[in-house]
Amino acid sequence: MSLFVRRLWSLDGNIIFIVDIFFIFDIVSIQVVMVMQICPNLQYAFEILGKRWNGLIIHYLSLRPGGSAHFSDMKRELPAITPRALSLKLTELAEYGLLVKKVTSETPVAITYELTTMGQALTEALVPVQQWAMQYNNN
Repeated sequence: MSLFVRRLWSLDGNIIFIVDIFFIFDIVSIQVVMVMQICPNLQYAFEILGKRWNGLIIHYLSLRPGGSAHFSDMKRELPAITPRALSLKLTELAEYGLLVKKVTSETPVAITYELTTMGQALTEALVPVQQWAMQYNNN
């Protein structure tokens, strides 16, 4: 009896080892097929965009005048995301430096989120991705 297994292993999050394991009767043969270095910059971009709602929120803000919107507007215009999840995601995106939270001291208090220069640059970088999706998305 023989069996072949391919595994991807990462020791530090940056290097991926592709390992082929052959089981032939009672003998095990292990062979490292390839070692790939993942681009840390691409990994950083996917760390942000790969999380649920982040891309949608960034895109939404990019369509708004001045790249900003009130929390209540986002809550109303993005109904698929719960208010709690929206709040957590906005905080996360602010920690990445992609947007800034502005709180006015008027009554009632108004909370506005605005894209930073870094956030605006990300939206510009996503235009070719959007064009690719429009061309190849069959839905």
